[in-house]
Amino acid sequence: MRRVHVLACAAVLPVTLLTACSNRDNDLYTYYDEPTATTTVPMTSAQAAAAVTTTTTTARQATPASIVESASMTAADLVEEEVQAVGVPAQNTVQALHCGFHLETGFDATRLTKWRYASGATLDQYVVHAEDAVDTTTGIDPKTCPKQGPNRVEDGIPATALSALSGVDAQVSWCAPGAAKPQCTLVLAEGELATAVTVEAASTSRARTALVRVAPKAAAALSRES
Repeated sequence: MRRVHVLACAAVLPVTLLTACSNRDNDLYTYYDEPTATTTVPMTSAQAAAAVTTTTTTARQATPASIVESASMTAADLVEEEVQAVGVPAQNTVQALHCGFHLETGFDATRLTKWRYASGATLDQYVVHAEDAVDTTTGIDPKTCPKQGPNRVEDGIPATALSALSGVDAQVSWCAPGAAKPQCTLVLAEGELATAVTVEAASTSRARTALVRVAPKAAAALSRES
């Protein structure tokens, strides 16, 4: 009887050991299951429509006011000129250019920014958003100004100094004695935007030289997206 008992214990022992090797069920199919794969849930049609609507709304946020602001030269644009801002930009003002020229016929927004050089010379930029910006600029003819008095035009900026600027639809420039100091003005237009940049300095030569330097920066700002 004792021999039978020993054999019985020996037969039970392997089962006991196998059971003790793991605290989980002894199921080979469960034990060797593959890791659960990560799945990507596709965007629903409603979510896609919401994303498109958000993007479209953001793109439509540009207003005439933001457009003229974007087309205005900044301190970063004029860093090489070493100018300082004078006051804050004026919004929706009517600014007469030399000889009584105007850019804001039927305008949606305007912006006037003033800068000053260390020498005392000044740089003004007037930006206008209007449907007829190109036609208005093309219609400016300095030759129609008086031949005498402060409103007379001395000369334009020579083509050798300022060639046609890239990306603009209309361009005109001139120099004049001004009310206090000589000044040179450049007017550019592209689409529904026009910008007039005027430099007033101690001499016509200095005003012209500064305006020639600034002209490409004004043209680039005019093409800048808001």
